[in-house]
Amino acid sequence: NWLKALLLILVSNIHPFGFNWLNLEAVFVPGIFAPNLLALAFIFAAILCLFYVKNRLKFIAFAALLACAVQYDTPNFKTLPFEVKLANTEVPQELKWAKQLKNEFINQNLAIIDEAINAGFRAIILPESAFPVYMTHERNLTSELLEKSQKIAIVAGALARENGTSYNSAFFFDRGKMQRMDKFILVPFGEEIPLPAFARDLINKIFFGGAKDFETASAPGDYEIDGVKIRNAICYEATRDELFTGKFDVMIAVTNNGWFMPSTEPNLQRILLRYYATKYGKAIYHSVNGSPSEIITPKQGLLDKFFR
Repeated sequence: NWLKALLLILVSNIHPFGFNWLNLEAVFVPGIFAPNLLALAFIFAAILCLFYVKNRLKFIAFAALLACAVQYDTPNFKTLPFEVKLANTEVPQELKWAKQLKNEFINQNLAIIDEAINAGFRAIILPESAFPVYMTHERNLTSELLEKSQKIAIVAGALARENGTSYNSAFFFDRGKMQRMDKFILVPFGEEIPLPAFARDLINKIFFGGAKDFETASAPGDYEIDGVKIRNAICYEATRDELFTGKFDVMIAVTNNGWFMPSTEPNLQRILLRYYATKYGKAIYHSVNGSPSEIITPKQGLLDKFFR
């Protein structure tokens, strides 16, 4: 049983094909226990005490070990010092890339931006692939967004294409300038096939009409608004440790959950985002298509719940 417990503890660090959503530590995001490896170990030890300690001390040991697993304090974290509009859209995936609806979706996004400008927001965040276009090929749209960025900072998802290669990207417009951040970590078997070249090409040919995998950035993308350093994340990569390396103040994540509606995927994603927010002490501003947009902050500690 001790060996089984050890294997269960270690399973969070086994990522087949790079997919890391089987995370037992995240189970403790709700409740009073700390969502980390040490707390998980204390909880397994407490359970095993009930079976292997034969005297009355087992209940004292059980309670003491559980007490060690409780999260008492809330991690320190920063929030954006200005008003941000987190846009939320409900575009079904089967319609998102319909060519006849392209201009309609663009106009809807521009209207959302205008509303945010009129409401006095400093920045607006639109979801992953909010603009169903290759932004690198849309001169008129880019010019319009640059013009609007004189009044509001804009972050929006779209595709990019360069030298025959496609990227899943987020575009940042502020004060008449544009910055592109390409996705750093792709979804296994969604945006890339993590297999040797011969198998990858065969799968792409059979299931994806010969399409190539997306290309990736060489490092996570950062940008600044009024001196605040922001880490850019696109959907799945916001639930990867690699995106939390280096120095930054807050994370802005954009997601398209239209692929998964209706399903429990958005709830699992929300739990994992809060797990990483807690682990690294970061606020995550999450703009989503298909499920609610929200600001995700680190889990509150037990002492803060009752004494603050």
